This record gives sequence, C-alpha cells and structure tokens, in this order.
Amino acid sequence: TLLDVHYEQLATSEEDKASISSGNGTCVNISLGGMCLVCDHQFHTKDQLHLSFVLMDTPLNLKGEVLYLGEQNELGSYTHRLHFIELIPSDTNLLNRLIFEKQRLQLKHS
Repeated sequence: TLLDVHYEQLATSEEDKASISSGNGTCVNISLGGMCLVCDHQFHTKDQLHLSFVLMDTPLNLKGEVLYLGEQNELGSYTHRLHFIELIPSDTNLLNRLIFEKQRLQLKHS
C-alpha cells in the first residue's frame, strides 16, 4: 500500500524547535503498529512525527516515533520505520478496520 503522507517533526525541547522538519513522503507499508515512511529527510532514533494521511478515503492524524536511523536508498531518500505512539482506542479500532478493508479489497482484485 502506497500512501502520501505529510509529516511534521515534533520538538522535544526548546532547543529542537530550530531544527524541526516538515514535508511529504510516502508510506510503503502500514500496520496497526506503525508504518514504513520514505522521505527526503533523515530522521534519527526516537524522533517523533505528526503524520497526516488518507487511508480508504478516511483522513488520519497520528503520532509516530522513529525506531532507528533511516537508511538511505539509491535515489537519495531515507527509509524510516516508525511505530505509532499515543494511540487512543478509537484510533486503534479505526486503523485496524481500514487496514483490514484495504487488504480485503487488494485480495479481491488479485
């Protein structure tokens, strides 16, 4: 599943505010636990991001944390593995339902 994602890095201290980044990337894999995000900015372990994207015509705004230093691919972009944090039960239920529906549609068309 490829999804367009807008990200905004969250500052963890006053010092970080000058170096935060925002932009657009592509989600190349999503699960209830997190996503794989490809973008032009290299994030570091423990960086936190606000993620905005649309899945199955439903806009989602979630918070994720980078699991480890992003790997640079041959095109110069970075691949980041993020896990979702601070999910409330309604977000978890909605995300689970949307992922299941997307998988069902993909299997139907294959």
